[in-house]
Amino acid sequence: MFGSNLRRIRKQKMLSQADLAEKIGKTPQTVSWYESGRVYPSLKVIENIAQALDVSAAQLIEGNNMDINGFRYDCAYPCTPGK
Repeated sequence: MFGSNLRRIRKQKMLSQADLAEKIGKTPQTVSWYESGRVYPSLKVIENIAQALDVSAAQLIEGNNMDINGFRYDCAYPCTPGK
């Protein structure tokens, strides 16, 4: 759900993956991975994404049935589910 929320909000803001990546200091590939659910950002990165998109972090993660432990505040890049 995080990935689909991210994709929806990013598109509403008329940003490409490359635009968002530049704003948060990541690569477009990383943004693609976040949107596909291949990897999860740390909570710190979620905060950065929320700020870049001018939304709350809650809007990005709402409806997420994933255990909150899947999101860690400060994990090694990239965070993978359950690691």
